[in-house]
Amino acid sequence: MIIFFIVLAGAAIASFIGSLSYRLPRNVSIISPASSCPACGHRLTFFDLIPLVSYALLRGRCRYCKKRISARYLLLEIAVPAVYVCIYLRAGRTFPALFVSYLMTVLIYLSVVDIEQRRLCYGDIIAVYAGAAAFLVCAGTGSMPRPLSHYLYGALTASALVSCSALAVYVLKKRAPIGVADLLVLPAVAAHFGAVEVARVLVFSSLSGILAAVVLFSTKKVKGEYRFPMMPFIAFGVLVEICLFSYYI
Repeated sequence: MIIFFIVLAGAAIASFIGSLSYRLPRNVSIISPASSCPACGHRLTFFDLIPLVSYALLRGRCRYCKKRISARYLLLEIAVPAVYVCIYLRAGRTFPALFVSYLMTVLIYLSVVDIEQRRLCYGDIIAVYAGAAAFLVCAGTGSMPRPLSHYLYGALTASALVSCSALAVYVLKKRAPIGVADLLVLPAVAAHFGAVEVARVLVFSSLSGILAAVVLFSTKKVKGEYRFPMMPFIAFGVLVEICLFSYYI
């Protein structure tokens, strides 16, 4: 029964992420105007916005203009509940599970923005640092499985790697690295892990990114100047760490 409620909550949050990732990069208020079809501008009703159900009943098309609805909404409404269920099965109803669920929610949102906009603003990553700060405060009170120093080592490890990478790019290319906002997410993500866990996250993130690059370039889906979004691979690395090597159990 609890998994059923987790799926419902995940689908609702996924719907909100979809709306947020569309509105915020376009400087549209999340409060008004009401949701509407991007193609015809018709205001959507409650029955058009039921997660998963509406997409299935409408067969992926707008009720009013019959234009196809972006599949990203359906993918989000499947992926977010699936991630929540995985975290629940691994960590149960624990305090740390709540934090990593929040972390994955923000990373999924940032991944969508990064894929669509090919960039992140510094304001986009504030939510990750807010969650990391709350996590570290709780670790300092003894509410987490490991002591505060364990998580600080993880954050410092990632910070050192980010600094060295940025410095190397600046020395070699005489300019600030592209995608620095993506890199700045890493210390906040790493604050939820220790140094060893951070290394695994980076390994799985890098391997998934390399594999994606090989597939896309070999199939000529992208060209040499294509800028790969980093956030989906970081999110994947974190998910692998949580689900396969989780220390929250």
